[in-house]
Amino acid sequence: MTQQLPRFSYIKIDPPTAEAWLDRHKRSGFGQRALNGNNLETIARAMRTGKFRADNGEDIKIGPNWEIVDGHHRLTAIVQTGTTFYLGVKFDVPVDAMPTVNVGKIRTVPDMLTIAGGKTDVNLLSGAARLFTAYMNRPGNSIVAVSRANFVSKEDVFERANNDRTLEEVTRLTRAHFRTAAFPNLSAIAFCWRLGRKVLPQEVADEFFLRLSSGTGLYEGDPRLTLRERLINIRTCPKSRGSRVDVSIVIYFILRALSAFAKGEELVRLTRPRADVIEFPELTR
Repeated sequence: MTQQLPRFSYIKIDPPTAEAWLDRHKRSGFGQRALNGNNLETIARAMRTGKFRADNGEDIKIGPNWEIVDGHHRLTAIVQTGTTFYLGVKFDVPVDAMPTVNVGKIRTVPDMLTIAGGKTDVNLLSGAARLFTAYMNRPGNSIVAVSRANFVSKEDVFERANNDRTLEEVTRLTRAHFRTAAFPNLSAIAFCWRLGRKVLPQEVADEFFLRLSSGTGLYEGDPRLTLRERLINIRTCPKSRGSRVDVSIVIYFILRALSAFAKGEELVRLTRPRADVIEFPELTR
């Protein structure tokens, strides 16, 4: 039996076209998985900000009776954002092929950095970039929201990791100086170092983190010593062994100590904040 191949075209898809296709899909009676809100918002944000890549080879796939086999999120985002794109569209795709769509390995930011080339320690760089991107795009002052980073896209994180030379440098320094397993979450440390360089003079941020890593020459009440002991205690505490360390707490402790250091204040104790929403401490000199 001769296999019937799908037809392919590049088509200008504006909001009325996308809405009409979505409507024809509904009338086809073909089932559709529920839209993923985070995925939809990521695509919509990329479209609004001009970062959506219509030329990346990912086609809209339409069945013989206008069933949307692949592309529901993209078409919905076009309607929501009022944007227009030329997209590759395959028609007459067998609807029974849908279970085989998007089942490969999802490409991560470290994967993207490796493919782009020129970067080392891509996992640590990606983790720090994710946090710093979330910080720069944050809707409020919540550390918890930034630590979860649900509102940032892979494309934004990749762009930050690939182009932010300061972030790349502090990530390299973090790996070089915080080699010991006693410190939890190196991505959080690299993020805070990058944030410190953004808000404070570079020499202040660098002195804080370099001395924090070595532990030499520190005295009782020095914010760096208090932080160092607190972070090591988090890692070695029996209750935390085998469990994930709360990244938002690590970030809070680091920035609280960095704030005290920048102001020339002593800090003898670091306690978990009691508020439900953990906010960023103010970083000033």
